[in-house]
Amino acid sequence: MILNDLYYLLTDKRWFVDHIRKKYNGISKSKIVQLPITWGLKRLPLKDEVRLATLLLILLLISFAMLVSTNGALVDNFPRFFKMNREPFYSLSVPLVILFCLGIYYKLRVKFSLNNNGVRSSERLRNSHIGISVDQLVLPPFIRQFSVQKTLGGTPPFLNPITLSSSQISQIDVKWYQYYSSRNDYSFRQNQIDSIEIKLIDGQVYILNSWVFPYSSLLYLFIKFNYPVSLDDIGDR
Repeated sequence: MILNDLYYLLTDKRWFVDHIRKKYNGISKSKIVQLPITWGLKRLPLKDEVRLATLLLILLLISFAMLVSTNGALVDNFPRFFKMNREPFYSLSVPLVILFCLGIYYKLRVKFSLNNNGVRSSERLRNSHIGISVDQLVLPPFIRQFSVQKTLGGTPPFLNPITLSSSQISQIDVKWYQYYSSRNDYSFRQNQIDSIEIKLIDGQVYILNSWVFPYSSLLYLFIKFNYPVSLDDIGDR
């Protein structure tokens, strides 16, 4: 598809959920929009996924074992009090235990994701956003490792952001597929972005191919800010 044919997609619910359209519909084209990178959604190597899943299971088992033990101790020490219904105790404590374990799991997942991409904890802040406006696209430093043509020497890879003027970009290839979603017993098609390739005039290519990137918001603003976007359907999933 040619760029000028894509504006109609901005109102297409198969591409953009309501909150994205409402958030960016009236945005000023002179504004630099900061889109957060969600490190906790980074695809990890299988061995790391298994480690984290195993750790979460162990955390849950230990936490629930401690919960049952604590409840038993309270019953022994305060028998009159615990003649009452104990359901409120569990209805409050069980969700808190689950949230606590998920919180630890998420923090560890972020740490694994950063390490997997060679980003130190001290560099996380400068690798936390993508900036986009009509005139420029600012990519975080760690995306240099996803470049098809890596520059040898020069600036250390994770210190400075990658600032690209819109005139440097020859094309933005968006690979996408369809899947079926259901809501209220009604099945409908949704479009999901698989990856985004940013191609420069000088031949450099930056590939964004992980859930860590805000795909939908990026595509919406690429179209709205008149970037040279093309869509490549890679088939149903």
